[in-house]
Amino acid sequence: MAETEEEEDSEAWLRLKPVEPLPSQCCGSGCSPCVFDLYYRDLERWETARARNDRSLLSGKQPPESQSCSAKLSPETFLAFHISTME
Repeated sequence: MAETEEEEDSEAWLRLKPVEPLPSQCCGSGCSPCVFDLYYRDLERWETARARNDRSLLSGKQPPESQSCSAKLSPETFLAFHISTME
């Protein structure tokens, strides 16, 4: 019995769903962001993308015109940067 296209699409979305961290992966010291904060953010992004059937929303990247200077530094991802001046 062959899977329907809808079942295959549903399985593809499930493979993209973020994996919830184990309790042991949280240090319990109140980090900001905590591994659970990141998970819930990613889960919300995944739910929105699935509801809209738009996998491009999973990248989390903003269009260049909507990025502010503060968006270039992130506690979640590393982007190389150079310090040009220091006061």
